[in-house]
This record gives sequence, C-alpha cells and structure tokens, in this order.
Amino acid sequence: MNPVKRPPENLVIYETAGTWDERLDPELGPHFLGLWVEAEYTFFFFDREAEGPMGRLLAKSPGLKLRWTHRMKYAEWQDGTDFAPIRVGALTIIPAWTSPPEKAEPGLIRINPGLAFGFGGHPTTKACLECLVRVYREDRPRRVLDWGTGAGVLALAAARLGAEKVTAVEYSRTAAETARANAALNGLVGTIEVIEGRAEDFLALPADLVCANLHFPVQEEIFRRGGFKNRPWLILSGMFHEQAARMEERLRSQGLRLADLIRDERWATMLWRVRSEP
Repeated sequence: MNPVKRPPENLVIYETAGTWDERLDPELGPHFLGLWVEAEYTFFFFDREAEGPMGRLLAKSPGLKLRWTHRMKYAEWQDGTDFAPIRVGALTIIPAWTSPPEKAEPGLIRINPGLAFGFGGHPTTKACLECLVRVYREDRPRRVLDWGTGAGVLALAAARLGAEKVTAVEYSRTAAETARANAALNGLVGTIEVIEGRAEDFLALPADLVCANLHFPVQEEIFRRGGFKNRPWLILSGMFHEQAARMEERLRSQGLRLADLIRDERWATMLWRVRSEP
C-alpha cells in the first residue's frame, strides 16, 4: 500500500476576487499546494508565506485582486478535527497518512481530504453517515447518487455499506480530483464514478438513494426542478433549522415520509423515503 504524505501543519491562504481556470497551473513554486474556486473568488493555498509568488501572479493577472490573507492550521481548515478515527456503525474512517490496522475491517475508509472539505467529522457529514448506516440496515440500495461529494466520504461510505454503483457529483475541480484519488486509495474505482459539474445538471441520473449535503439555495433549485421526486431514499443536509423546516413542508407535499431527523445546535439532517411502512 503506497504511503500518503501527511498534510502540512500550517496553511497560508490568499483569497482573491476573481476566478482562475483550474485547468491552468499558476506556477507558484514548490510551496504552492493548490487552489479552490468558489463563486467569484479563488483561494490559493501554500504551506508558508508566499508574498513574492502571489505578487507576481497578481501583477500579470488583472482579473484577480487580493482581498485577504488567512493563516491557520490545516486541521482548522478541516473543521478543526484532530483526525482521530471516526466510527459510525460498521464504518471506520481514518486519515490516509496513518497506518491501517493489520486486519482491516470491511467498513474501513481511508481519507485524504487534501484541500477539499470532508474528513468526516463535520456535524452534517457525520449525520449523513448515520443516515446511510440506518438505510443499509433496513434496505439494500444498489445505485447511489451523491451530490456535492467533496472529498468523497459519503460516496465511499455507501460503497463500503453495499452500493454496487455510486455516482459522485462535485462542482470543484480540486474536490473532484480529491474524490477520485480517495476512490483509488480505497480500491473502489470500479464502484465509484466521480463527475465534475453542478448538482443541478445531473438531476436525471437514476438512484435508489440520493445524498445531498449542499448549500440550501442549491437544494431549493433541485427541488424546484423535481430532482427529489421518486427517490426511494433521500438524505438531505447542510441546512439550518429554519431552512430544514421549509424543505420538510415541501417534501411532505410530494408524498415523502420523514424517516429520521438529526439536529444539533445549528444544523439539521433529514432522512426521507417514498416507500410506505410494511
């Protein structure tokens, strides 16, 4: 098993207004880790201060303007996690740069989140994992669709629990590449297909189970376009309590049944199903 390089302890992130084409190498030197494009902003990641390389890039890139420089620990970027193993039901998630146990259990998942979000410790991700475990205790969804896969943890979990085909959709090129690398790391390339694009553009894909841990405006657009209809199982997260209440009313009007609701002080995660009680 090839070792995975441990992530840097510190990050220096240069936030710029304007977008960079993720297919192009910005040529920022050996301490450049990668970039993240979101909305109309681009974030450039380094493992140390990089005023010189960034200054040269900005000087020749009139479409970019430096807004902020953020300095933080890598663990802070990953939701402040300490990267301790996460156990949910039969699933165990460990950082990819640590040694797996000699006798790996079937539910073991190795994750290298890179610059993407999603080691598995965020409350919304963990609640989605709990819902996935419940679904596979009650049913055996063969086809799973994961909108907004990030580093791929939910897609990997579905595959480990028994899904035969998982389609993971991710808008960020950086995150999509990370999810593909994690599928390979776990020997699941044949089961998991990662597609780069917007969730809203892949509403027609068939699935017995849909995971959507997304920004609420994206979920609203998916609902408006009928993307949540006729899904035997549906896991929704990434919503604040009042947003979840609005979505609950809408989904009940479509005949779905709320099978579970997980709330903490901020977030809500909902498990829905179409099938009636036996």
